[in-house]
Amino acid sequence: MTTTTALHPVTQWDTVAQLVSWLDANATLPPEQEQLMRILKLSEEVGEVSEAIAGVLSSNPRKGRSHTEADVQAELCDVILTAMVALRSRTPDANDVFCAHLDRVARRSLPDYRGPARMHDLHLLPEYHALVASGAKTVEVRTASPTKNLIRPGDRIDFRTDHDRPVTCEVIRVSHYPDFSVLLNEEDPAAINQATDRAGTLAALRGIYPPDKEQLGALAIEIALLATDHPDR
Repeated sequence: MTTTTALHPVTQWDTVAQLVSWLDANATLPPEQEQLMRILKLSEEVGEVSEAIAGVLSSNPRKGRSHTEADVQAELCDVILTAMVALRSRTPDANDVFCAHLDRVARRSLPDYRGPARMHDLHLLPEYHALVASGAKTVEVRTASPTKNLIRPGDRIDFRTDHDRPVTCEVIRVSHYPDFSVLLNEEDPAAINQATDRAGTLAALRGIYPPDKEQLGALAIEIALLATDHPDR
């Protein structure tokens, strides 16, 4: 199980999830049609923004200045909220999907963009958790899923098991590879698991992740231990 949250409180998507649950409970159409109607509602909301802009500009001589700037802002908020509801209706991971998309756009457009530091929770098997806790494991390997692609240098990761106390690390580097084999040609296998060699590490990774997951690509996440206390420790 993996969760990713911003370091500052973000509650908007929780509220949107409640709105989606309310809409679902009161829906009169089949789920597929209901989702489609929520997407099509965006056209209606964009039209209302256009109407509000026209009203601010007094473009209709008969109506004159029929709207205010506050009306424009409210209509823009309706567009944003409608899009959030539509996205959350399509996936429970709407926050991660949106953050990943925003991150891609920002990195494409802003040369000096690093993005805000984020906190990630990653689950480990006990034997790997012990290696991280001892400092022996300095590279964590994951598939390049949308959630894992959010991990950036400077972020922090809480490594957890079902029973052990979390271990907090800072992300030093994230390197992308097409698959585990290529990754292990470039990374030191001992930094991933000092208890085995390259062949053993490759077999272990492919025992955890099926081929369709490996096809997403592989990430080598270099980490450094932090002396951070947890309230649940």
